[in-house]
Amino acid sequence: MSDGKRGTLATIVAQDSALGQAASAVDQLSAHLPVAGRPAACPLCRAYPWPCPRFVDAAARIHAAGIGLHELIPVDLHPALWPEPDHR
Repeated sequence: MSDGKRGTLATIVAQDSALGQAASAVDQLSAHLPVAGRPAACPLCRAYPWPCPRFVDAAARIHAAGIGLHELIPVDLHPALWPEPDHR
């Protein structure tokens, strides 16, 4: 999007599925994604750098539900969360 905000969409899943059980955590995770081009700043938690504590909490709940985080986080943010190992 031109203003740097990330687009969102709604998806319907079965409430008793793993994703349905983690829906509130997915919503929280998505709300705390930084705007495009500013991967170090949470748009909601001005007092914390990104990833902020609420993002980390949501990610932990999603992971505990057995859902992969890579599919829920935009690819441009992957290096900030999972940096490439230094092979010196």
